[in-house]
Amino acid sequence: MGSIITEEIEANEWKKKYEETREEVLEMRKIVAEYEKTIDQMIEDKQRTNMTSPKSFQQLTMEKEQALADLNTAERFIFDLFRRYENLKAMLEGFMK
Repeated sequence: MGSIITEEIEANEWKKKYEETREEVLEMRKIVAEYEKTIDQMIEDKQRTNMTSPKSFQQLTMEKEQALADLNTAERFIFDLFRRYENLKAMLEGFMK
């Protein structure tokens, strides 16, 4: 009879240890899952930053270069238009005399 009680006590102790260990494992799994989620989020943020930053900088550089090219074209056009205006003005003054 005593051995049965001893075995039941031992079984209950093992069951208690099993439950404690099981709870610890579940808690560790939760912690690891949260850690993985955080790491994934950090990687995603870093990739997003790496993707957008160079593209943004490159795009801004291209837009600046295009704006400068457009400005140069507009300046040449205005200079050419002014030169034509001066030529026409000189021709009209010649006809007026």
